[in-house]
Amino acid sequence: MKRIKVELTVERRQRLSIRRGNTLTQAWCEACSEKVVMVSVKEAAKLSGKSSREIYRQTEQGSLHSGEKPDGTLLVCVNSLLELVQKN
Repeated sequence: MKRIKVELTVERRQRLSIRRGNTLTQAWCEACSEKVVMVSVKEAAKLSGKSSREIYRQTEQGSLHSGEKPDGTLLVCVNSLLELVQKN
């Protein structure tokens, strides 16, 4: 009796759309060494499906790049957020 070997290849694509008002927050990301789009912790949580607390934890661990507005509000680098989402 002959054995038949079957291989399946699955390709997965993901698109992330960020719709905001007419202005995007762009700031310098030290880790990326470039000017990038930044979002608030609340927006980062919505985009990633994680809690705000987890976003803060990830920024403290360095898994997410972050910066601050002059008023002290924490901003999260979208590039690092996309990398984190793709890993999961």
